[in-house]
Amino acid sequence: IYTLSLHDALPIWGDCVIPSVVYYPDKGQPEIGRRAASRQFTEPSRVIRSVKRVLGLPSSAPLVRRYAAASPFKIECSGERPVFRMWSGDVAPEQVAAAILARVRDLAEARFGGVVRRVVMAMSAAAPPGYRDAVIRAARIARLEVMDLIAEPIAGALALDLHRECVNRRIIVCDFGGGTFDVSAVVQNDSRFTPVAIAGDSLLGGDDLDDALAEEIAGKVFRRSRYDMHKDAVRWSELVFRCESAKRQLSSAREAPLAMRGAYIEAGQPQDLRLT
Repeated sequence: IYTLSLHDALPIWGDCVIPSVVYYPDKGQPEIGRRAASRQFTEPSRVIRSVKRVLGLPSSAPLVRRYAAASPFKIECSGERPVFRMWSGDVAPEQVAAAILARVRDLAEARFGGVVRRVVMAMSAAAPPGYRDAVIRAARIARLEVMDLIAEPIAGALALDLHRECVNRRIIVCDFGGGTFDVSAVVQNDSRFTPVAIAGDSLLGGDDLDDALAEEIAGKVFRRSRYDMHKDAVRWSELVFRCESAKRQLSSAREAPLAMRGAYIEAGQPQDLRLT
């Protein structure tokens, strides 16, 4: 049994985090992770990010509608489940998730030199109904058999080796991820962990911080030049990407520069954006 730390994959990938971003070209296999994220600069309509937010949800769910309205790619919500309209064809959310899982599986196989076919996966403790089944379907598409799905707060406790301490205690686990902020109360009895209370905000994650910062900057640009940065999908996608980069820097610094060439139009001329 292997537990894959993405730090193990650094010689292959070059980053200890794989963003949940998938780029769909006209032909060939999709690209996953940072290489896909960089495509947002030029082809935002072909790049799907944060698919976890709509995984397992019906088309009528308010979160799906909001996700579709804010995305540069096309989402069809007329059927029971949302479908991504890519140039290469329609793609279901489970297929996008499967592409990400397949990339992680490939990294694991390269790292350990063996075939990976059975997995234990972690899922949000506050996941909506239908999410569990959607994850299992995505895993099947990626040629993975899910042996068990455990709550992410328990996975976090296990990752910190808390199960090696034979104690009885209560733990609060705060999970601030890309799409949600979840808080779980967990009771530990020796090596057994039981979630007893769960709460979460599905609209408060790292992606929401990126979007909020981009909206703030776009508002300042509009007040200055009357130029709406939302109307150009390429410019908007690059702005969100720049905001995400600045946010990362602010994890360890008091200030971060944000620069973007030709970010907006003022008096008929493209203007660069330089902020701190």
